[in-house]
Amino acid sequence: MRGIQVTDANGQCSFITSYPGWYPGRATHIHFKVRLDSTTFATSQFAFPDAANEAVYATPLYVGRGPNPTSNEEDLIFGTSKPEFLMMDVVENGNGGYDGTYIIGINSPTGVTETDLNPQGFKLEQNYPNPFNPTTKIKYTIPEEVKVKLGVYSVEGEELEILVNAFQSAGSYQVTFDGSKLSSGIYFYRLTAGSFSKTREMLLIK
Repeated sequence: MRGIQVTDANGQCSFITSYPGWYPGRATHIHFKVRLDSTTFATSQFAFPDAANEAVYATPLYVGRGPNPTSNEEDLIFGTSKPEFLMMDVVENGNGGYDGTYIIGINSPTGVTETDLNPQGFKLEQNYPNPFNPTTKIKYTIPEEVKVKLGVYSVEGEELEILVNAFQSAGSYQVTFDGSKLSSGIYFYRLTAGSFSKTREMLLIK
């Protein structure tokens, strides 16, 4: 599904969509953004339970593609310390489909145009420029001294380059990534700091 949903007075909306497919290196998921007054307040993704994925991909409509080999635990994004915050709650509806519920909590920010769903004080920003060729800057913030690892990965999950792998003091940091040795395509960069883990997607166009 692609489009815009407007919530009711209770902040709720509903829609019907086909069950999503999958691509290598990622668990089954859907992207979403939540907006208020034309400003993006939250952007994230949610996953589906592995059991539901296995059941759906065994049906005639999906069996030709086969099951998704990447589980939620193995996913670069959903394999976090608190995966329940990224999981769609689904139940069979008796009509050959599923009913799902996902709750998104948002605090209206002051002077902030975009907020990651992250209550811990850590932040990994979207790279800039994006798309890029061949270099781009990645900014992140850590609220305490912690061991930091920042890596770049292919869509298959292969670790391509480690940009940072060291203890760092609290503060904001910026790293430049050079993709001149890579071909055009989608790549992921992942920040791991203590129990915090966040992955974002970037696009290299040559």
